[in-house]
Amino acid sequence: MHGLVRRTADGQVIEREPHPGLADARRILVELAHCERGLLFEDKGLSVALHYRNAPGCADAVIEAGERLSQSTGLVLQLGDMVAELRTPGADKGAAVTAFLREAPFLGATPVFVGDDLTDEDGFSAANHLGGFGVLVGEPRPTEARYHLKDTEAVFRWLEGLSTPQSVVEVTASAG
Repeated sequence: MHGLVRRTADGQVIEREPHPGLADARRILVELAHCERGLLFEDKGLSVALHYRNAPGCADAVIEAGERLSQSTGLVLQLGDMVAELRTPGADKGAAVTAFLREAPFLGATPVFVGDDLTDEDGFSAANHLGGFGVLVGEPRPTEARYHLKDTEAVFRWLEGLSTPQSVVEVTASAG
């Protein structure tokens, strides 16, 4: 949930209160989803999203609706891979990484943040800032992550110690 919900080391769940503007955003995005076959509405509690992967021609309209709703409600517009999400303001994934590293048993640890979406950039940036690194999973793109893995299978192989991630510099050089 973009850092809006996290569990502490002792198991306590810390969750922000939903923003009051979510009700309006929810209603409008549900209406939009009903207008075009292929649009998918998702309610995550502290955010609402409209996915347009199955209706790519609607990208501009969905993004414009998200921008307008963000301005009128005070929600944060978070664009992702074929999705516009409006979320409760507050923490992001980077803030969650920073909070984890302030408590035992993570205090003094080296953060490693693995992600595949634009919403993971805050986590990559925080990991870098705190002396660790990020690993982008999926198609190479401009990123704060220092390393890259092709897919989730490559992540599993890396975690099992069977492979190493490629640096983003190497990915960029080999892609060119």
